[in-house]
Amino acid sequence: VVNEAQLEVALKEQRNAPDRRLGAILVDLGFATEDGVAQALGVQRGVEFLRIRADQIQKDAVKLVNARLAEHHCCMPIRLNEDRLILAMVNPLDLVAIEDVERASEHPVEPVVATATDINYSIRQFYY
Repeated sequence: VVNEAQLEVALKEQRNAPDRRLGAILVDLGFATEDGVAQALGVQRGVEFLRIRADQIQKDAVKLVNARLAEHHCCMPIRLNEDRLILAMVNPLDLVAIEDVERASEHPVEPVVATATDINYSIRQFYY
């Protein structure tokens, strides 16, 4: 997604702002697209990348997670697959988010990677 020089610039920026995610920094600097970062994260973590479309989202899945929780963790319930809740996330390694959603939904979560833009758009579309 980026070359070594760009990565070094982004890492230096992250050292100055350790609370920012590296992917967000790469996008803000114009070194990568949000889709590219999300796809690379999916490949790196062995998690599916999902470009969210409204017709993929099951309303029954949305009802399992309230808007506040979805916004707080930047995640979007997509569908139930057997008993597992497919959850679109910016960070599929966010164990606190996964545990919170599992507790609230009473379903085990299977994370997929999506962009923050897609997730936030879906939250506005389905919750408000």
